[in-house]
Amino acid sequence: MGLPTRGGQANAVVFSPPYCNMTGAKDPALRGFSKDDMRTFTGGNYRAFVHQLVASAYIMLRRFGWCVVVVKQAVSTKTGQTIPDIVANVMKAVGFKNVEKHVFQLAKPSAFYEYHKARGHEHEHLAFEYVVAGQKGGKPTEVVENV
Repeated sequence: MGLPTRGGQANAVVFSPPYCNMTGAKDPALRGFSKDDMRTFTGGNYRAFVHQLVASAYIMLRRFGWCVVVVKQAVSTKTGQTIPDIVANVMKAVGFKNVEKHVFQLAKPSAFYEYHKARGHEHEHLAFEYVVAGQKGGKPTEVVENV
C-alpha cells in the first residue's frame, strides 16, 4: 500500500472497531456506531472503514510494533466472511506481517451476550473475544533497540 515503515512512536496499538447497526437497540449498553456515521467516512463499506482504522494504526506504530484488533465473531452479509477474517485480510493488505488470529473465552460475558441469551437467540459465539494481531515489518525474533 506504500505506507511508511518508520515514523510512528507507538510500540503497540490496541483497538476494537465500532460495530454497526446497533444504535437502535433499546438497551443503551448495546448501542454502537451507526451505519450512517460510518457512511461519512467510507460510503457505508465496513471493510473500507476497518481499512482506514488499520492503516492509521500502521502509521502510528514504530517499526516492528504490533497492532491488536479485538472483534466479535460475526459474518458479513455482503462477503460471507467473518469479521476476524476481514480484519486479517485488511491487515495483510496494509502491510502487516505475522498476522495471527486468537480466540479467548470471556470470564464475564457482555450485556450483548445476556440480551441474546435471554431472548433465546444464538449467543454462544458472544461468550468469546476474537483478536487479530499483526506486526509492522520484520520478524518477531528480531530485537530493535529504542533510539
